[in-house]
Amino acid sequence: MEFCKLGKEINKGFALMIFNENCKYYYRADADRENIKTFCKNAQFTVNATKGLKTDNLTADGMEDLLKNIAKTDFGPYDAFICFIVSACNSQGVLGVDGYSLSVGEIIGPIIRCASLANKPKIFFIHNCKENRKDTGPRITTPVEADVLVVFSGVLDTCDVSATHESSYITALTKVFHKYAHCMNLTDMLAMVNHQMFAKLQHCDRKKTPVFMSSLREAVHFGNFMPGEIPR
Repeated sequence: MEFCKLGKEINKGFALMIFNENCKYYYRADADRENIKTFCKNAQFTVNATKGLKTDNLTADGMEDLLKNIAKTDFGPYDAFICFIVSACNSQGVLGVDGYSLSVGEIIGPIIRCASLANKPKIFFIHNCKENRKDTGPRITTPVEADVLVVFSGVLDTCDVSATHESSYITALTKVFHKYAHCMNLTDMLAMVNHQMFAKLQHCDRKKTPVFMSSLREAVHFGNFMPGEIPR
């Protein structure tokens, strides 16, 4: 059966992965990393083409410097920029390994100001491995620039960490992508992930679904997605 894909297709995406694994509540670093890499491979993205710049276990300043340097890239050959950040967060933003935070505005700012990404989707997945159960996570604001999508995992892993640590938002996200990316647009898939995760959290005292904010002007599809290895 053929599906009509209205909107923008990402046929050649530039993907950046930032993993701050030095978080005592984060149990799934290896599995999440492999699931994201598998998704990027299936979508035929270019991953971490950073010219040797460090992308793991960064301080807040290190994350800011990395994003500013990446923003100097000529994205002319690419259809979109996709960033995955896995780190602890607090109400001020994403924490570096030094305990200082980088606000969401500071994270997306260099990228949305990049001239070669004008009129192209700029997508940020922020997986929040909570440092403090009492904290509500990064302050969320709606993107003011066009063609931006920001996704937060919420507080999932503080409510439902099993012995096998199967509660990860990354696992749910990549499994939905694997199953539906050939026929569904991105925001519809994110809504599906939210539905699945909310169902898993019914028994939790502190219920919170993932959140995404979008200023995308068109539906976005992963045009070259070829399902391969199923995420773990």
